[in-house]
Amino acid sequence: MKRWMPAMFAVFSLVAASAARTGEPLDALIERTLAAYGGAALPAHGAMFRVSGRNWSNSRGAEGALLRELRWPDYLRVEISYEDGGRETRLLVGDEGWRDGAPASGPLVAAMKLQAARLALPMLLDWEADRVRDMGVARRDDGVDVRRLRVELGGGLSLFVEIDAGSARILRSAGVMTMGGMEMSFGAAYGDFRKLGLLSWPGREDQSAMGQETGWSIIEAIEVNLPLERDALQP
Repeated sequence: MKRWMPAMFAVFSLVAASAARTGEPLDALIERTLAAYGGAALPAHGAMFRVSGRNWSNSRGAEGALLRELRWPDYLRVEISYEDGGRETRLLVGDEGWRDGAPASGPLVAAMKLQAARLALPMLLDWEADRVRDMGVARRDDGVDVRRLRVELGGGLSLFVEIDAGSARILRSAGVMTMGGMEMSFGAAYGDFRKLGLLSWPGREDQSAMGQETGWSIIEAIEVNLPLERDALQP
């Protein structure tokens, strides 16, 4: 399966420029995207939502129970409890981060910020509308016409998003970290869209890092607009 990388945007830049001018207005596309995922039922800005399911890690060769909690932009918790007894945890509170209970800094915190941005899709396109840049329209190898966007997150971090021009669903995303002249990317491809409560959500995510497959997640349940407990802010 071909993996989409942020560098591919450059290939389409000249071809897509004129198409973008005659395409659907960006704000209308974002509205359609929000509606495709649940509209008014989506998590509110500043409220926490919880996603649970299963996760497979290629590096561990193991599957486990997955829990994600997110309140954009200042809180992220990811916990994976593997069937072999292993456990992974990531916690981001503001600009502070912890991985497996130990303080994290630099690229590890930046990677968690990118993960938080990815998990905030599609709401992020509305919450951070002034940071969204239109990169035009292109046709993928599978014949699907897509609109490509870039969300500038600051601090050398960007999130690239690929939206199906027809369904307005997000098909792929890639978080890009630029530090010390080096660029690292973390991608996700979304599929198996299904109803989860009042939301329509991708039931499967296939993840990659630097173009290499790293694993997949199956999303089974979503809870929205939850209170953030004080204990959640501790590693």
